[in-house]
Amino acid sequence: MSQIDLAKVLFADGKAPKVPTKLTQTEALVFAIRYWVTTNDISIWKLNRMLGFTDNRLRDIMSPDWNPTYQTLVAIERLVVRTGVSGQTLEALRQPQKTAGRRR
Repeated sequence: MSQIDLAKVLFADGKAPKVPTKLTQTEALVFAIRYWVTTNDISIWKLNRMLGFTDNRLRDIMSPDWNPTYQTLVAIERLVVRTGVSGQTLEALRQPQKTAGRRR
């Protein structure tokens, strides 16, 4: 897996986020992972389950202080490349949609 593979998956539709300049390789990967999580409305709890992590392992993924291990980054990167931006696996990871309307 490489960042090029990850970028091909994430930015296939031609819409790329504004990327800060001078990122380290790890910072760039964290940025790409956060972009994937955000744009696809991924449930962190479901992502933890899919990767076999404990429920709290990714709880700070959107925090600027999040400092993932190499193994965590590799696991997420592989999932992103395998899942892509559409398909059944991605749908299973998404947040449940809130329905508008009144309760019965």
